[in-house]
Amino acid sequence: WKEIHDLVIDGMSLSDAMARSPETFPRVYVAMVEAGETGGFLDVVLAQIADFQAREKDLQGKVISALMYPAILLVLAIGVLIFLLVFFIPRFQLVFQGFNAELPLITQV
Repeated sequence: WKEIHDLVIDGMSLSDAMARSPETFPRVYVAMVEAGETGGFLDVVLAQIADFQAREKDLQGKVISALMYPAILLVLAIGVLIFLLVFFIPRFQLVFQGFNAELPLITQV
């Protein structure tokens, strides 16, 4: 931000200063600012960009929160599966050995 501030203070247009930081400012934002500078409605363009970014951040939060529930369920399911494989299946094996019977094929797998 300081670099952009310094470039604008030195006389560079805001769009040109923003174009020097493509990792921070997408090209569409730079083009919007350039159009706003040329047309004399930079304040409207900057308000639109701020609105876009606020909506993008809101949508990102909604997507992350929507993915949390399935992720938690997946982790719990894996934990239950590991618990069953480590503790329950060996006990069934002992019970079946006590009856002199073989474990079902699917359980052996």
